[in-house]
Amino acid sequence: MIDKTILDNARSIDLIDFLERYKGFHFRHSNGEYRCTEHTSLAIKSDRLSWYWHSKGIGGYGAIDFLMKIEGFDFKGALQLLADGQTNAPPPPPTMDIQRALLLPEKADSNRRAFAYLCKTRWLDSKIIGELIQEKKYMRTPKAMRYSWALMSKASRDMPP
Repeated sequence: MIDKTILDNARSIDLIDFLERYKGFHFRHSNGEYRCTEHTSLAIKSDRLSWYWHSKGIGGYGAIDFLMKIEGFDFKGALQLLADGQTNAPPPPPTMDIQRALLLPEKADSNRRAFAYLCKTRWLDSKIIGELIQEKKYMRTPKAMRYSWALMSKASRDMPP
């Protein structure tokens, strides 16, 4: 059972003060809300509790929601952190980023249709298109006759002829 006074205190923590201590963020007041200077898409309303992080599409009310939705805490963990006043404790370890290999689409047998399309329909210079195809920076894929610009990376340089 959670003590009601601990819960009420945690729910009423000023989010701006909390984030300044916990994350080192800074805020400026503008147009009736506070904007984080480090993450300009993080906005806190003038009640200093309601927040919305526009670039993440996540919002909530108070420090508990922030810790659960952004930092990955469960409810009890967030409440414990706020109740203990350990607002400069490090967040839980981040999840490992998985590096994924770049997969290029299968190349079609001929670029003749791509060349004709770009030159006659899109009015692009035939010399430029020829160079792009020769340097393997542009190709036609067989699936649904799609045209693909190869990425300027090692993967595109190593593309099979």
